[in-house]
Amino acid sequence: MNANEGYLLNIKISQSHINQHFNSAGTLYYFQNKEYVFDSMKERITYKNGTIKTVNKVEKQIIYDSDIENNLNIFDLFSFKENRIEIKDSFIENEMQIIIFSLDDWGINAKMWTNPITGKPKRILINLSVDESISLDIISSKIASKMEVPIIDVNDYEIIDLRE
Repeated sequence: MNANEGYLLNIKISQSHINQHFNSAGTLYYFQNKEYVFDSMKERITYKNGTIKTVNKVEKQIIYDSDIENNLNIFDLFSFKENRIEIKDSFIENEMQIIIFSLDDWGINAKMWTNPITGKPKRILINLSVDESISLDIISSKIASKMEVPIIDVNDYEIIDLRE
């Protein structure tokens, strides 16, 4: 996913924690220079210049927070640019390239499924612990030279600022 253009991805995120399961689906807008927006029916999460802005559409709240120093994001995983990511194995199975890797700083193991010809990621499964995992399925993706995120009227939203 290294290009000067932005990417527009329709994704499904599934989280499993002990016996609880959470699912969310939405659109991920990825702009140049690690700026992105995840927009779903219930929330919008924007990352730009180290600031995370979460718009809770249900509770009508906007929460501002700062990125954690030396934090990895999903696009670091797509590009394998971060030296804290160690590739353990790579093979073809069911017409998909499967890359097994670990994030040694956190003791996390993960897998990524990609198209073996184009290299486009299709799925990432991150095992945080024995009882906790996150999977991200990419339903569709395209390179977009111009992307516009829909505007949300937030005039009556409560603002919570957690930045220090």
